[in-house]
Amino acid sequence: MDWETDFANLLVVFAPIGGFRAVGRAFQKLAVACGARIKFNTTVTQVNEKGVHYIGSEKNTSDEGFIEADLIVVNADLPYATRSIVSSLEGTTEYSTKKPNQETYDWDDSYDFSSGVVAFHWCIDKRLDILNTHNVFLAASDRAEAEKSWRVLRDNPPIVDTSKMEISEPFNFYVHRAVKTDLTAAPEGCDSIMVLVPCPTLMRNEMYGNLSRKESIEYYKSQFSQTYVRQMRDAVIKRLEILDDLRGLKSHIIEEVIDTPGSYADFYNVGAGVPFGLVSNLTHVRFNIIYLESLNMNSYYLKKF
Repeated sequence: MDWETDFANLLVVFAPIGGFRAVGRAFQKLAVACGARIKFNTTVTQVNEKGVHYIGSEKNTSDEGFIEADLIVVNADLPYATRSIVSSLEGTTEYSTKKPNQETYDWDDSYDFSSGVVAFHWCIDKRLDILNTHNVFLAASDRAEAEKSWRVLRDNPPIVDTSKMEISEPFNFYVHRAVKTDLTAAPEGCDSIMVLVPCPTLMRNEMYGNLSRKESIEYYKSQFSQTYVRQMRDAVIKRLEILDDLRGLKSHIIEEVIDTPGSYADFYNVGAGVPFGLVSNLTHVRFNIIYLESLNMNSYYLKKF
Protein backbone atom coordinates (compact mmCIF):
# COMPACT_ATOMS: atom_id res chain seq x y z
CA MET A 1 0.00 0.00 0.00
CA ASP A 2 1.32 3.41 -1.01
CA TRP A 3 0.36 5.54 2.01
CA GLU A 4 1.24 8.88 0.41
CA THR A 5 -0.78 8.12 -2.73
CA ASP A 6 -3.78 6.93 -0.74
CA PHE A 7 -3.59 9.96 1.55
CA ALA A 8 -3.29 12.36 -1.41
CA ASN A 9 -6.50 10.92 -2.84
CA LEU A 10 -8.27 12.03 0.32
CA LEU A 11 -7.12 15.65 -0.01
CA VAL A 12 -10.36 17.13 -1.25
CA VAL A 13 -12.25 20.32 -0.49
CA PHE A 14 -15.72 19.95 0.94
CA ALA A 15 -18.26 22.74 0.36
CA PRO A 16 -21.12 22.26 2.84
CA ILE A 17 -24.69 23.11 1.91
CA GLY A 18 -25.41 26.58 3.24
CA GLY A 19 -21.79 27.74 3.05
CA PHE A 20 -18.91 27.32 5.47
CA ARG A 21 -20.72 29.20 8.23
CA ALA A 22 -22.79 26.04 8.53
CA VAL A 23 -19.65 24.32 9.88
CA GLY A 24 -19.21 26.90 12.63
CA ARG A 25 -22.87 26.68 13.61
CA ALA A 26 -22.60 22.89 13.77
CA PHE A 27 -19.52 23.06 16.04
CA GLN A 28 -21.29 25.59 18.26
CA LYS A 29 -24.31 23.31 18.59
CA LEU A 30 -22.15 20.32 19.50
CA ALA A 31 -20.09 22.32 22.00
CA VAL A 32 -23.15 23.66 23.80
CA ALA A 33 -24.66 20.18 23.88
CA CYS A 34 -21.50 19.01 25.67
CA GLY A 35 -21.81 21.73 28.29
CA ALA A 36 -19.49 24.37 26.84
CA ARG A 37 -20.17 28.03 27.59
CA ILE A 38 -19.40 30.43 24.74
CA LYS A 39 -18.56 34.05 25.48
CA PHE A 40 -19.69 36.23 22.58
CA ASN A 41 -18.79 39.83 21.69
CA THR A 42 -15.39 39.61 23.36
CA THR A 43 -11.83 39.69 22.06
CA VAL A 44 -8.86 37.83 23.52
CA THR A 45 -6.02 40.33 23.90
CA GLN A 46 -3.41 38.26 25.70
CA VAL A 47 -2.78 34.67 26.72
CA ASN A 48 -0.26 33.60 29.35
CA GLU A 49 0.42 30.52 31.44
CA LYS A 50 -2.27 31.51 33.96
CA GLY A 51 -5.18 32.32 31.69
CA VAL A 52 -6.73 34.71 29.19
CA HIS A 53 -7.14 38.49 29.16
CA TYR A 54 -10.10 39.77 27.16
CA ILE A 55 -12.04 42.93 26.34
CA GLY A 56 -15.56 43.55 25.09
CA SER A 57 -16.27 44.26 21.46
CA GLU A 58 -17.66 47.55 20.16
CA LYS A 59 -21.09 46.28 21.15
CA ASN A 60 -19.95 45.38 24.66
CA THR A 61 -17.24 47.90 25.60
CA SER A 62 -17.82 47.67 29.36
CA ASP A 63 -16.77 44.02 29.52
CA GLU A 64 -13.11 43.48 30.38
CA GLY A 65 -11.40 40.88 32.48
CA PHE A 66 -9.26 37.83 33.00
CA ILE A 67 -10.26 34.15 32.99
CA GLU A 68 -8.02 31.67 34.78
CA ALA A 69 -7.45 28.40 32.98
CA ASP A 70 -5.52 25.17 33.43
CA LEU A 71 -5.32 24.54 29.68
CA ILE A 72 -5.73 26.98 26.78
CA VAL A 73 -6.10 26.06 23.11
CA VAL A 74 -5.05 28.98 20.92
CA ASN A 75 -6.87 28.48 17.65
CA ALA A 76 -5.89 31.85 16.17
CA ASP A 77 -3.57 32.02 13.19
CA LEU A 78 -0.13 30.92 14.38
CA PRO A 79 2.03 33.83 13.10
CA TYR A 80 -0.54 36.32 14.43
CA ALA A 81 -1.02 34.57 17.76
CA THR A 82 2.67 34.28 18.63
CA ARG A 83 3.23 37.97 17.97
CA SER A 84 -0.04 39.58 19.11
CA ILE A 85 -1.63 37.59 21.93
CA VAL A 86 0.80 35.01 23.35
CA SER A 87 2.84 36.59 26.13
CA SER A 88 5.16 35.92 29.05
CA LEU A 89 7.76 34.00 27.11
CA GLU A 90 10.53 33.17 29.52
CA GLY A 91 13.71 35.04 28.80
CA THR A 92 12.14 37.54 26.40
CA THR A 93 10.90 41.10 26.69
CA GLU A 94 9.20 41.16 23.34
CA TYR A 95 5.76 41.84 24.77
CA SER A 96 6.76 43.90 27.78
CA THR A 97 5.44 47.16 26.30
CA LYS A 98 2.00 45.76 25.56
CA LYS A 99 -0.74 46.11 28.14
CA PRO A 100 -2.70 42.90 28.86
CA ASN A 101 -5.99 44.39 27.67
CA GLN A 102 -4.59 46.23 24.65
CA GLU A 103 -5.82 44.86 21.33
CA THR A 104 -3.15 44.89 18.63
CA TYR A 105 -2.45 43.38 15.22
CA ASP A 106 0.98 42.07 14.28
CA TRP A 107 2.52 38.83 13.04
CA ASP A 108 5.75 36.86 12.93
CA ASP A 109 7.04 37.39 9.39
CA SER A 110 9.75 34.71 9.60
CA TYR A 111 7.35 32.09 8.17
CA ASP A 112 6.81 31.22 4.50
CA PHE A 113 3.35 32.48 3.63
CA SER A 114 1.10 31.54 0.75
CA SER A 115 0.20 34.33 -1.66
CA GLY A 116 -2.26 37.06 -0.85
CA VAL A 117 -5.68 37.12 -2.51
CA VAL A 118 -8.03 39.78 -3.77
CA ALA A 119 -11.52 38.27 -3.74
CA PHE A 120 -14.54 39.56 -5.65
CA HIS A 121 -17.88 38.24 -4.39
CA TRP A 122 -20.61 38.94 -6.91
CA CYS A 123 -24.36 38.48 -6.82
CA ILE A 124 -25.63 38.01 -10.38
CA ASP A 125 -29.21 38.54 -11.55
CA LYS A 126 -29.07 35.65 -14.00
CA ARG A 127 -27.70 32.11 -14.09
CA LEU A 128 -24.15 31.45 -15.30
CA ASP A 129 -24.54 27.85 -16.39
CA ILE A 130 -21.45 27.99 -18.58
CA LEU A 131 -19.33 27.93 -15.39
CA ASN A 132 -18.52 24.80 -13.42
CA THR A 133 -18.12 24.67 -9.64
CA HIS A 134 -14.38 25.31 -9.98
CA ASN A 135 -12.92 27.29 -12.89
CA VAL A 136 -9.36 28.48 -13.57
CA PHE A 137 -8.70 31.19 -16.13
CA LEU A 138 -5.15 31.34 -17.47
CA ALA A 139 -3.70 34.39 -19.24
CA ALA A 140 -0.78 33.66 -21.54
CA SER A 141 -0.11 33.97 -25.24
CA ASP A 142 3.49 32.73 -25.01
CA ARG A 143 5.95 31.20 -22.56
CA ALA A 144 7.16 34.57 -21.28
CA GLU A 145 3.65 35.69 -20.40
CA ALA A 146 2.91 32.31 -18.83
CA GLU A 147 5.90 32.69 -16.52
CA LYS A 148 4.92 36.24 -15.61
CA SER A 149 1.34 35.19 -14.86
CA TRP A 150 2.55 32.91 -12.04
CA ARG A 151 5.13 35.33 -10.65
CA VAL A 152 3.07 36.41 -7.65
CA LEU A 153 2.73 32.78 -6.55
CA ARG A 154 6.34 31.89 -7.25
CA ASP A 155 8.06 34.98 -5.86
CA ASN A 156 5.39 36.68 -3.70
CA PRO A 157 6.96 40.11 -4.23
CA PRO A 158 6.33 42.44 -1.28
CA ILE A 159 4.43 45.68 -1.65
CA VAL A 160 6.93 48.52 -1.65
CA ASP A 161 5.14 51.64 -2.82
CA THR A 162 1.36 51.36 -2.62
CA SER A 163 0.79 54.59 -4.50
CA LYS A 164 2.43 53.09 -7.60
CA MET A 165 0.72 49.70 -7.59
CA GLU A 166 -0.75 48.92 -11.00
CA ILE A 167 -1.79 45.84 -12.92
CA SER A 168 1.11 45.64 -15.35
CA GLU A 169 1.43 41.91 -15.98
CA PRO A 170 -0.96 39.14 -17.09
CA PHE A 171 -2.46 37.20 -14.22
CA ASN A 172 -4.43 34.01 -13.67
CA PHE A 173 -7.52 33.75 -11.50
CA TYR A 174 -9.97 31.24 -10.06
CA VAL A 175 -13.79 31.39 -10.13
CA HIS A 176 -16.01 29.43 -7.75
CA ARG A 177 -19.69 29.02 -8.64
CA ALA A 178 -21.39 27.63 -5.55
CA VAL A 179 -24.84 27.35 -7.18
CA LYS A 180 -23.57 24.49 -9.33
CA THR A 181 -23.72 22.18 -6.29
CA ASP A 182 -25.64 24.26 -3.71
CA LEU A 183 -28.90 25.80 -4.87
CA THR A 184 -29.21 27.70 -1.57
CA ALA A 185 -26.30 29.94 -2.63
CA ALA A 186 -28.55 32.22 -4.72
CA PRO A 187 -32.26 32.85 -5.38
CA GLU A 188 -33.90 30.94 -8.21
CA GLY A 189 -32.84 32.29 -11.59
CA CYS A 190 -29.82 34.08 -10.09
CA ASP A 191 -26.23 33.18 -9.35
CA SER A 192 -23.29 33.98 -7.07
CA ILE A 193 -19.62 33.64 -7.86
CA MET A 194 -16.36 34.26 -6.06
CA VAL A 195 -13.30 35.33 -8.03
CA LEU A 196 -9.88 34.85 -6.40
CA VAL A 197 -6.89 36.72 -7.84
CA PRO A 198 -3.42 36.01 -6.40
CA CYS A 199 -1.63 39.13 -5.17
CA PRO A 200 1.27 40.12 -2.89
CA THR A 201 0.89 39.69 0.86
CA LEU A 202 0.84 42.57 3.31
CA MET A 203 4.24 44.05 4.04
CA ARG A 204 4.85 44.08 7.77
CA ASN A 205 5.92 47.27 9.54
CA GLU A 206 7.20 46.42 13.01
CA MET A 207 6.37 49.77 14.59
CA TYR A 208 2.67 49.34 13.88
CA GLY A 209 2.58 46.39 16.26
CA ASN A 210 2.54 48.86 19.16
CA LEU A 211 -0.40 50.84 17.81
CA SER A 212 -4.03 50.07 18.51
CA ARG A 213 -5.45 47.34 16.33
CA LYS A 214 -7.73 49.80 14.55
CA GLU A 215 -4.81 52.06 13.59
CA SER A 216 -2.59 49.24 12.34
CA ILE A 217 -5.39 47.61 10.33
CA GLU A 218 -6.16 50.90 8.60
CA TYR A 219 -2.51 51.20 7.63
CA TYR A 220 -2.39 47.70 6.21
CA LYS A 221 -5.65 48.15 4.31
CA SER A 222 -4.13 51.18 2.60
CA GLN A 223 -1.50 48.92 1.02
CA PHE A 224 -4.12 47.98 -1.57
CA SER A 225 -5.33 51.14 -3.27
CA GLN A 226 -8.77 51.48 -4.84
CA THR A 227 -7.07 52.09 -8.18
CA TYR A 228 -5.16 48.82 -7.99
CA VAL A 229 -8.26 46.83 -7.03
CA ARG A 230 -10.38 48.53 -9.71
CA GLN A 231 -7.83 47.70 -12.41
CA MET A 232 -7.83 44.09 -11.27
CA ARG A 233 -11.65 43.98 -11.28
CA ASP A 234 -11.86 45.46 -14.78
CA ALA A 235 -9.30 42.98 -16.10
CA VAL A 236 -11.23 40.02 -14.63
CA ILE A 237 -14.55 41.17 -16.09
CA LYS A 238 -12.97 41.82 -19.49
CA ARG A 239 -11.54 38.28 -19.50
CA LEU A 240 -14.84 36.68 -18.46
CA GLU A 241 -16.87 38.63 -20.99
CA ILE A 242 -14.88 37.02 -23.81
CA LEU A 243 -17.11 33.98 -23.32
CA ASP A 244 -20.33 34.30 -25.32
CA ASP A 245 -22.56 33.34 -22.39
CA LEU A 246 -20.88 35.91 -20.15
CA ARG A 247 -21.06 38.93 -22.45
CA GLY A 248 -22.37 41.94 -20.57
CA LEU A 249 -21.58 40.30 -17.22
CA LYS A 250 -20.71 43.64 -15.63
CA SER A 251 -24.27 44.92 -16.03
CA HIS A 252 -25.65 41.84 -14.24
CA ILE A 253 -23.64 42.33 -11.03
CA ILE A 254 -26.23 43.61 -8.55
CA GLU A 255 -24.27 43.26 -5.28
CA GLU A 256 -20.55 43.12 -4.63
CA VAL A 257 -18.15 42.57 -1.76
CA ILE A 258 -14.40 42.92 -2.27
CA ASP A 259 -11.79 41.48 0.08
CA THR A 260 -8.05 42.19 0.08
CA PRO A 261 -5.27 40.98 2.40
CA GLY A 262 -6.12 44.03 4.51
CA SER A 263 -9.72 42.97 5.05
CA TYR A 264 -8.72 39.34 5.69
CA ALA A 265 -6.36 40.63 8.38
CA ASP A 266 -9.23 42.64 9.85
CA PHE A 267 -11.85 39.88 9.79
CA TYR A 268 -9.74 36.87 10.71
CA ASN A 269 -6.47 38.09 12.28
CA VAL A 270 -4.35 36.21 9.77
CA GLY A 271 -0.65 36.97 9.48
CA ALA A 272 0.33 38.91 6.33
CA GLY A 273 -3.37 38.99 5.44
CA VAL A 274 -3.22 35.62 3.68
CA PRO A 275 -6.42 33.53 3.85
CA PHE A 276 -4.66 30.26 2.98
CA GLY A 277 -2.03 30.39 5.69
CA LEU A 278 1.51 29.10 5.42
CA VAL A 279 3.11 27.46 2.42
CA SER A 280 2.82 23.67 2.39
CA ASN A 281 4.45 21.02 0.28
CA LEU A 282 1.36 19.71 -1.49
CA THR A 283 2.82 16.22 -1.79
CA HIS A 284 3.37 16.04 1.94
CA VAL A 285 0.39 17.93 3.37
CA ARG A 286 0.31 17.49 7.11
CA PHE A 287 -1.33 18.87 10.20
CA ASN A 288 1.25 19.78 12.81
CA ILE A 289 0.74 20.34 16.49
CA ILE A 290 3.48 22.56 17.84
CA TYR A 291 4.10 22.08 21.55
CA LEU A 292 5.88 25.08 23.05
CA GLU A 293 7.40 23.33 26.05
CA SER A 294 10.77 24.93 25.35
CA LEU A 295 9.14 28.30 25.95
CA ASN A 296 7.60 27.19 29.25
CA MET A 297 4.07 27.27 27.87
CA ASN A 298 3.06 23.93 29.30
CA SER A 299 -0.43 25.18 30.06
CA TYR A 300 -1.39 25.80 26.48
CA TYR A 301 -0.46 24.98 22.91
CA LEU A 302 -0.97 26.36 19.43
CA LYS A 303 -2.09 24.53 16.35
CA LYS A 304 -0.32 25.02 13.04
CA PHE A 305 -2.24 24.05 9.92
